[in-house]
Amino acid sequence: MTAKPVHCIILDLKFSGYGIIRSLHPYKIPTIGFYNDRFIPEARTRLCERKYFYRNEEELLEKLLGLDILKDEKPVLFLTTDYYANFYAKHQELLQQKFLMNFPDRDKLEIMMDKHRFYEFAAKHNILVPKTLNIDDQTPESYVESNIRFPAILKPFLRQAAWKQHNLPKAFFLSNMDDYRQAFRKSIVADTHLLIQEWIPGKDFNVYYCLTYYDADSKPLAAFNGIKLRQWPVGTGSTASGAIAGDDWIEHETKRIFSLLNYRGLGSIEYKKSDSDGKYYLIEPTAGRTNQQEIITTMNGINIPLIAYNSLTDSDIKAIPPKKLPVIYVDELAEISSTLVHFARRLHTFREWRRSLKGKKEYRYWYKKDPGVFLSIPVFLIQKIFSYFRRHK
Repeated sequence: MTAKPVHCIILDLKFSGYGIIRSLHPYKIPTIGFYNDRFIPEARTRLCERKYFYRNEEELLEKLLGLDILKDEKPVLFLTTDYYANFYAKHQELLQQKFLMNFPDRDKLEIMMDKHRFYEFAAKHNILVPKTLNIDDQTPESYVESNIRFPAILKPFLRQAAWKQHNLPKAFFLSNMDDYRQAFRKSIVADTHLLIQEWIPGKDFNVYYCLTYYDADSKPLAAFNGIKLRQWPVGTGSTASGAIAGDDWIEHETKRIFSLLNYRGLGSIEYKKSDSDGKYYLIEPTAGRTNQQEIITTMNGINIPLIAYNSLTDSDIKAIPPKKLPVIYVDELAEISSTLVHFARRLHTFREWRRSLKGKKEYRYWYKKDPGVFLSIPVFLIQKIFSYFRRHK
């Protein structure tokens, strides 16, 4: 067991990064956060020992390898998006010498992140997935029209930085070929490698997920299965609010899939329960990183970031049990937007909405030990508004 807490490096403060920091802070584990957007609320956190801003991949790599703590220790590295998982895979030979991390083997990572390879894997192992086509800038419309039933969704093969720079949604919902043509035109300027997937009928609360951590011997040390209450954007987005699912099938199937891969590290799988046949369809695997709502595990007594830290550093820090269970996770900004759309489309009554949030709630931005993050939200929103008008003037 280590006598002095080892540092944790978080790439980056946004997405699940701030949740990782909050999961580790009560145990006096020092964290160092990186970020590449000066205006995000999480950049105002005071829970980090240090924070570093970077502009591009080269600068990120330079600042990572230039950390003075590397002279005395090998810190734990946490990744939060596909961009950072690819960044680590690209520089793995160098980074694994400097940082502690369980990361999937390259072939396993490619199966999880390469949608074509994953659906071949799914077919081989009786994993139920919606019909999916890989398309690019050379794919004729007639091929899509004859092979996909609408409604469907269009999304990037892999969300790269250019997708975010063009302010594109996580996925486009397509009712017909006209929707496809419009979404394709917007998408192709950011990425030429896309996929179109048949839509599984069901509302936001039909979406389930299982978040896991596997050690270096592919032993599952943690698993948490949850349910989305609402998403933003509605129908195709990330978690706006979520809760414990307690669905044994979700956890069993996730562990079966990861055992087939002899998986290592952080990973998760998202499913959707179809309103038409009642079956669960796998709609999104995640590899090598945390998920955006990862802090929901800590809120509900399964502190995956701490479990990963203990495993990597040979520590035995006991998690502080929550005072009250279960806990509902709420992303304040996304939940407001999603709720308004749910009301406008009559997807929820006010009573149903209130009932869905009944119980103890914890928030993405509000944390009483670090109020500066929440209080900086108005600045963040003003910057987003100015950015929107600059793009559309």
